[in-house]
Formats: sequence, C-alpha cells, structure tokens
Amino acid sequence: MLKEFLGNMTRSEKQVLITGCYRTGTEYISLLLGNHPEISVSMYTISFLRFCYGRYDPIEERSNYNKLIFDVGERARIRRNKKLSIYDILDYCDRYEKVSYALLYDLIMCNLFSDGNVRQWAEKVQLVWTKIPVFLDMFPKGKAILVIRDPRSVLASFKNFTYAPTPAYLGAVFNCLDSMSKGIRYMKEFGPEKFHIVKYEDIVFKPEETLTGLFEFLNLSADHDLLSERGWVDELGKPWNHNSVFVKPTLTKLKFDKKAAVYRWKEHLSLEEIAFCEAINGDLMEKFGYKSSGISIVWSDMIKPVLQDQTLALYLNRWMNTGEGVEAFPTDPLDPKNWSEVVLRNHKSEV
Repeated sequence: MLKEFLGNMTRSEKQVLITGCYRTGTEYISLLLGNHPEISVSMYTISFLRFCYGRYDPIEERSNYNKLIFDVGERARIRRNKKLSIYDILDYCDRYEKVSYALLYDLIMCNLFSDGNVRQWAEKVQLVWTKIPVFLDMFPKGKAILVIRDPRSVLASFKNFTYAPTPAYLGAVFNCLDSMSKGIRYMKEFGPEKFHIVKYEDIVFKPEETLTGLFEFLNLSADHDLLSERGWVDELGKPWNHNSVFVKPTLTKLKFDKKAAVYRWKEHLSLEEIAFCEAINGDLMEKFGYKSSGISIVWSDMIKPVLQDQTLALYLNRWMNTGEGVEAFPTDPLDPKNWSEVVLRNHKSEV
C-alpha cells in the first residue's frame, strides 16, 4: 500500500500546495487536477499555512497542538459543515515523541479529504507563495504549484469582484509583482522537480498540453478525461460553473468564454490603471510573455488615489525603494467575519 494505516487514521505519501494571487484561475486549475482519480484536491476549508502554521508555537506542547486541532475542527464545521475526527488525530499524535506542524497538516488533510484510496492530496490556498519554502521543508516529497496570470487581467477582475472599498483593489498590482518575482526565484531554488509554474493563459489556449505537463510534474498518468467538468461542485457542495465577475448568471446555465477572459482587461480598466499596472509589473510581465500596451503613465493621475489609501501608499513606497511587491489581502482573512458563509459565497477569492 502507498499509505501507513493506524486505526482510523492514514498518512499520505505525497503532498501538493497550489497557490497564486486571487483571480488567477487557481480554483479552475484545482478542479481540473481534482479530476484525477489518484489525487484529492481541496480548497477554502483548512488553509493550513495561513490559519495554523506558526500560530501555535511551540507546537510540540500538547496543549498547543490540541488547540490547533480543535480550532481547525471548529472552523471546518462553521465554514464547510465538515466533521474532523479530533480524537482520532489526538490518539495518533500520542504515538509520536514530538508532534510537528507537518504531522498535523497531513493528518487533518487525510482525515477530511482522503477515502483511504488516494495516493496524494493537494490544497489550494491563495496568497501563500511566500510559504512555499516552508511547505517543501515540511514535506520531503512535497511539490508546489504557482498559478500566475496577466496582472492586468487580475486587476480588472479583482476591481469588479472585491468588497473592499476603493481604491484597495489596486493592491492586486503589487501582489502580482511579488508572485511573479517569487516564481522566478523558486524555479532556481527548488528546480522543476519540486516547483512548477502554470500560466492561466496556457490553461485557456493549450489546456491538454498544460494539464499533461502538470500531471507529469506530479508523477501521475494523464490517461483520463483531462477536461471533464462533470460532477464538479463548489466549496459549498453546490454545482460549480465559474466565478467570473463579467458573465451574468441565467436561469439555466452559466456560460463563460475562457478565451475572451484573457483580454477583457482592455475593456474594464482605465488607461491610467493599465499604465499603472504595467509601470509596476512591466519587467516581469515581459519575462512571462505579457506584452505591454505601450501606454505611458502620468503619475499624477494615479498617485492621488493611491496616496488616499494608507496601505497602498506603503506598497508604493516599498516598491519605489526596493522594487518588491507584497503578499496581502485588502481585508484580514484571519477575522471570522470575513469567512462567514455569506461572505464566502460571494467573495471566495478573498478568503
């Protein structure tokens, strides 16, 4: 067998982290990967690297890992109505002299998402690319996938999707910068055996080739219906179609033209917004094959709204002094009011 069995608990053999900026298509790509019969893919339920890792130190103390497990169980119940086998996990932990975050992460994921016949699990968590080194250190056989998208598309989508007050949506520009920058660094640091970048546009224009490459990266066969969307459900267990902000639902079906989505930013961003995005991300956009519009920025047109927001002003100052971006939501994802069922249903890109 590919797993270690002890009582009602199982341990996985391989683990995968899927991450990226909001509005990059991480959900769609996760669902495509979840089509594979030998991998269990989850999203929005645990978000271990955001909600758990480093927040229960020293984790080897029983009182601390007990609290982590109970907190995860409560959050899974509230957010997803899923039941975590808390006492089974605690009993399993008693077999170890020293409990670690990696042990707890694996036990929780296997307990909630494995039926005992899955080779490996993957968790999609947005905006945790800076923790990719942590994840790969936790799991010697682990792998990480970073999804990127044209920053202008991300900005256009987030502008129309977020519930954060204007002009907070402009933070997407700095998130894209950091994501692409870290992607280049991690390719050098971890190599193609441990780290893989997927461009949203490649999924759109050459889906079979891109997915085949993903499954090769995961050491999984591509001998199944790669693109089937049959049976997909969203994180609330309802039939999944898409979460585009530019396509209105009908009474029968949600229709979504993925190819049209690639260039929709041209219609939904102002010239100033396009120029601002390209001014911040231009060099990295070129490296990833995103062509500049050629629009010149008039800084005075963009500086005023940016400086009106204290957080954006800090991001801009950071970029001007270091050339670096950020990894940050416009609202606090650790605040329970931001992951209630209502917020989650309408704004799942942010939590």
